[in-house]
Amino acid sequence: ILIQLIKKLTKFSVIATASRPETIEWVKKMGSDHVVNHRNPLPAQVKDLGLQPKYVICLNGTEGHIEGIIELIQARGRIAIID
Repeated sequence: ILIQLIKKLTKFSVIATASRPETIEWVKKMGSDHVVNHRNPLPAQVKDLGLQPKYVICLNGTEGHIEGIIELIQARGRIAIID
């Protein structure tokens, strides 16, 4: 639902994470603009997209991704964690 809310209420570009073909298709169907694999380092994948997010929302597995999120987010960016 979060992807749909962000797309409906903002003009933000959404980068979702998924690793299986069916979940990749699902986040795309929900409206994600980009998909990266959460099983691989996030900073390199996001950099390959040519993006540096100002806002990051982490819904689960934060302990495994927080260092990468800090690396990829813009200076003075915002991180929301709902684990």
